[in-house]
Amino acid sequence: MWGVGGSIRLTRAREVRMGAGIEPIKGSWAAEALSAIARAPSVDEVWAALVVALAGFGFDRVNYGLTFFLQGRNVGAPEDVLYLSNRDAVFRRAYFGSGLYAETPMYDWISKHEGACSWRVMADAYARRELTEKQRQAVEKMNKLGSGAGYSISFPSASSRVRGAIGLCAKAELSQDDVDAIWEQEGNLIFAVCTLAHARIVTLPLPVARMDLTARQREVLNWISDGKSLQDVCVLMGLSLSAVEKHLKSARARLDVETTAQAVAKLAFFNQLFISERSQANLE
Repeated sequence: MWGVGGSIRLTRAREVRMGAGIEPIKGSWAAEALSAIARAPSVDEVWAALVVALAGFGFDRVNYGLTFFLQGRNVGAPEDVLYLSNRDAVFRRAYFGSGLYAETPMYDWISKHEGACSWRVMADAYARRELTEKQRQAVEKMNKLGSGAGYSISFPSASSRVRGAIGLCAKAELSQDDVDAIWEQEGNLIFAVCTLAHARIVTLPLPVARMDLTARQREVLNWISDGKSLQDVCVLMGLSLSAVEKHLKSARARLDVETTAQAVAKLAFFNQLFISERSQANLE
């Protein structure tokens, strides 16, 4: 884990928060934030609760990414990655749409580490000219987009293919010294709030681009994942063999996979097998 030293007193965090007009953290407030995230029934509602909670810590601009297909620095097809952000459309297009995030020094750290990292590390490396030219350009582009001061978290995972990360950008009036002071005092709580949100998200049906199958396509794959043969599925759904095969072919094409087994696995990755009507409604 990268962080900062102890040169900033713990009491500095309170001064920073007061100067930026941020309400002090209280035990009941933190418990309410954690409870709201834990109870949220959809990814959108988890995200909304997390954004509110992080604003209470002074981080008013937040970006989150989750992939199940990490290979080295490659996160897989963009359509299969979950991106969440409360930034404006201009920032989202530049950061996610053009792949700017993958050129930043923080992305290198995230792809190799778990834990939390102060953006001071990136700023110091830039000042010492330790970055590649592409990384330097990425830092300069991020500064123009108003990246400011902040912290990044790379979430622990039991799988080498799964990686989730979040970038926390502080209010514009806060310096990196201010942010580091807040983190020194409240970093454990911020990390817990973000990690709970991430853990909740990975258990919910994920609203990614390629998952919008028809009800019939999803039902066929549900039965196949349950070990039913094509003939069984025909009987259970009251369809002809050609109709079932057509649904499977369309589902494989939509999911961009070659086999039915891969289609089932992909739905499982994104928690979209046997989802409830409520969860289905949340995805629509």
